[in-house]
This record gives sequence, structure tokens and C-alpha cells, in this order.
Amino acid sequence: MVKDAHPTKDRLCPHCGHHVTHASNLGKGEIMPPVEGDLLLCIECGKWGVETGDGLIRLPTDLELYDIAINPDCHRAEAAWAAMNQQRIEQFYRRAPS
Repeated sequence: MVKDAHPTKDRLCPHCGHHVTHASNLGKGEIMPPVEGDLLLCIECGKWGVETGDGLIRLPTDLELYDIAINPDCHRAEAAWAAMNQQRIEQFYRRAPS
């Protein structure tokens, strides 16, 4: 179970094909399912997608990418993802045989 996340219909990241099964809300204060137009950051590849409202995730438009680029909440989410991904990489190399 993913802590502080809402279970969602199993769908695919449009960038990497990762199965997305949970979503968290940035700055909304409570855990709710994503609605059409919500931004989704893939936990696997760290790229943004957009909730379609019919159970799919699509690529962001150019305007949405601009909005992501200037949104402080998106910057914080990207920084948190980068820190988590760095930990995953370090754990992988600690387990890898020499």
C-alpha cells in the first residue's frame, strides 16, 4: 500500500509505460482521486502526465509544460522525485556485486 496516496485505476505513464496505480495530491490538503486536468508525476520516470478524466494519462500540451515549468509545487515534486530516485540508485549499487 502506498502511504498518503489514493488508489486509482491501473493505467500507463505515456512516457515510460509504468503502471500507475496510486496518486497523491500536491498542496490540496486531503487525499482525493485525480480529476480531469490534474498533473501526474510518474514515480518511475519522473515525467509529467495529465489526467484525462476517463482513466487515462496523456502527454502535457506545450502550454501545460509551460505551466509546470513555472509552478513551485511542481518544482518541489520534481525535487522530491529526484531525491527519491537518487536513493534508489544508491541502494541498487550497494546491492550490486563488485
